[in-house]
Amino acid sequence: MTVTFFLRTALAGAVATALAVTAAPTSAEAARNHRPDRPTGLTTSPATDCAATPPSFAPDGDVSLHADGTTKIGKPVEIVIAKGAGGVVPTGYRYSLNRSEHRAATADTEGRATITVTPQRFLNTLEVYGLSPAGNIGDSTTITFNSDAGDLADEGDLTGDGHTDLAVVGGANGLSSGLWLAAGNGSGGLGANAVNLTPAGIGAGGGPAEVDGAQVVTGRFTGGTFQDVLIYYPAGDRAGMAAILRGNGDGSPIRADISGNAVYLPAGLLSDNRGNDPVQLVRAAHTADNVLPDLIGIAGNRLTYIANSGFTGGYLSRPLPQQTTPTGDLAWNTWTLAGTATADGRATLFLWQKTTGQLYAWRDVTFDPATKTISYTEQHLSDSWYPAQSITPSAADINGDDVADLWAVGPTATATPWTVTPSGTITAGPAQPITPAP
Repeated sequence: MTVTFFLRTALAGAVATALAVTAAPTSAEAARNHRPDRPTGLTTSPATDCAATPPSFAPDGDVSLHADGTTKIGKPVEIVIAKGAGGVVPTGYRYSLNRSEHRAATADTEGRATITVTPQRFLNTLEVYGLSPAGNIGDSTTITFNSDAGDLADEGDLTGDGHTDLAVVGGANGLSSGLWLAAGNGSGGLGANAVNLTPAGIGAGGGPAEVDGAQVVTGRFTGGTFQDVLIYYPAGDRAGMAAILRGNGDGSPIRADISGNAVYLPAGLLSDNRGNDPVQLVRAAHTADNVLPDLIGIAGNRLTYIANSGFTGGYLSRPLPQQTTPTGDLAWNTWTLAGTATADGRATLFLWQKTTGQLYAWRDVTFDPATKTISYTEQHLSDSWYPAQSITPSAADINGDDVADLWAVGPTATATPWTVTPSGTITAGPAQPITPAP
């Protein structure tokens, strides 16, 4: 049987590349019909097929298609699967892109089917199995194609629609386990169907509950064009450890259990020079020659700047022992941090004292490695922002005006947007529900 793949962009609709592979059915191929890595839920009944011969395809890895420049990471691609001359006409196909969950496609009477997939990396592999009229599974055929870099996502935009989004850790805040992504609309609203970004947790086999108790930071941690997430554990069995999960660019779940989608930072990498792990960790700036974000946190009751060295996971903690709190003391254990950055890398750090309701913003936070100090412009935003209340602040440019704002995430799966003006006026919008997708 010959199977032909036609690859074309979903928008243009024009055929870009075609590939034909021919493989004659053999007894060895028939024996492979029951390989354990095949998609499940399919049956084989060769006696009822035409000539008792199921569809046959070339073994894994025998086919390579390089369609450089015809596809883009994060953009849908339409692929037509067509039967060639001879052999049984497939009634359908099972396919998987980059080892994702197998999906089904129904073929027409000529054995053609059209599928749409979204490349999430530079090098992509599509695996296809054909199904005979009796449901027999043929050997797999694969095509490999390269995709151009996707469009550069804005800071905090994990869905690729140009608006910053809200990522909230579950197992708390009225949400079930996982990392929940609520899409922002650019004016303080949230989409109705929040997506669990981590159905596979951090890829360690424990599922969504692996994220419970963690803190989340967004940014280009892998250096690509999409926003990634850093999952950090301030306490528990994984205290001091972090996992960087590669974002897909469209807000879809991240398969951390697939190789290449997660990078693990061992405990101790982010600790200060006294061995203290951060109890809080938030986003800081990045430089013009290094798009990977720096971090800032609190460790050992000191503010600590954690600079990136130019590669994924390459962090070095720089304690700031003389840096005082906004009220002039060193009681950093009484403050909660939230941080974000604008597109040009400028960082804003929000500092909230829960016991009093004091809220400050440090604008344009910059680290000087020579003096091991930071510089910033301070604004006092409020002296009564949620005093003694159980909320989780999350920083983002909610309304797209290049000024960092705040979300106040409550204990009952709600989030209140607080927009901030350049002069430091802070205004609350209506509380938004964080509603998981059904």
